[in-house]
Amino acid sequence: MSSAIALLRLVSRRHLIFLMLLIGLVFGTAAAANAAPDTVAHFDPASGQWHIRSETGSVQSFYYGIPGDTPLVGDWDCDGTDTVGMYRRSNGFVYLRNSNDFGVADLEFFFGEDGDLPLVGDWNGDDCDTLGVYRNGEIFIANTLGTVVGEFSFFFGVPGDTPFTADFDGDGLTSVGVYRDTTGFMYFRNTLDTGAADFESFYGVPSDRIVAGDWDDDGDQTVGVFRPSENTFYLTNDNARPIADVLVPFGQPSWLPAAGQFGTAQTGVLITDPPANNIPVLATFDPILQDFAAEVTFRARVSVPPGQPYRLVWTSDVSGVLGAGEEIDAKLIAGQRDVRQHIVTATLTTDGQTFTDQVEVI
Repeated sequence: MSSAIALLRLVSRRHLIFLMLLIGLVFGTAAAANAAPDTVAHFDPASGQWHIRSETGSVQSFYYGIPGDTPLVGDWDCDGTDTVGMYRRSNGFVYLRNSNDFGVADLEFFFGEDGDLPLVGDWNGDDCDTLGVYRNGEIFIANTLGTVVGEFSFFFGVPGDTPFTADFDGDGLTSVGVYRDTTGFMYFRNTLDTGAADFESFYGVPSDRIVAGDWDDDGDQTVGVFRPSENTFYLTNDNARPIADVLVPFGQPSWLPAAGQFGTAQTGVLITDPPANNIPVLATFDPILQDFAAEVTFRARVSVPPGQPYRLVWTSDVSGVLGAGEEIDAKLIAGQRDVRQHIVTATLTTDGQTFTDQVEVI
């Protein structure tokens, strides 16, 4: 860089996603009904840690389960909010929790057989989620939570398929689909009985991991995939159109994706400054650092229960720790030869939980 002045542009991932959504609305993508769509989450099977992403892009992290557990998400207590659960294939037990935080199970029971793949859904339209299992192409459904025998079963798919559940037609009843990840094809039925697929379509690429949710809050649920090779969710609002409407960079290759209506978090952090609207920030040569640098003010809004202690720390993937508190002034190195990109993270720690938000500085 020959000039003594460089420009840094501030770009926020969450605002980029918002811009993509806005463009979609202008060109006819279905609008959200009440701005309360399902959101995505991950379970890290190596550590037993959950990561739940909010609409704003902040991430709530907490431990629930142990390495090797299979993650579950459902409305176990019928209050309208999805919470986490685990299926422990080593002993056949289910452990369900009625809040999204660290703690012991609110309900635990034995369910299924060794090798079963658990399913979650509101099978009878009573606004309560219960379990089912997928066993070599046969699906067993239970309408109560507990150690019960499946009330009925039917066949769909072939051994090796990955089952998933959703309310595909918006009638208030969950049904079952299968994803054939070797081909990228999905098949689903709108009723819980044996028969040919009511719908089939190609979506994703081999090795993608299937999820489903009401991404635009229009009443029916559509598919998405998490692509481990890119650490990105590709979510579509139309099962008949194999094109992603929203891309969500989030996760690690080994993490297991999930989705749900997790409700409005009482606790979280949201970066408010920089405003992420491409306002240029001046970078000048710093004789002490012998490099170009810019002074940037960062601010965040923190939400925690009244009186609950917390700590907010800012870090850069280039410069390390920048400071602590809801407002800091940080010096970011721009680089002598090229402008360096900083990913600045605000990390909120409170009551044993971690929440994050990020902004990109280019």
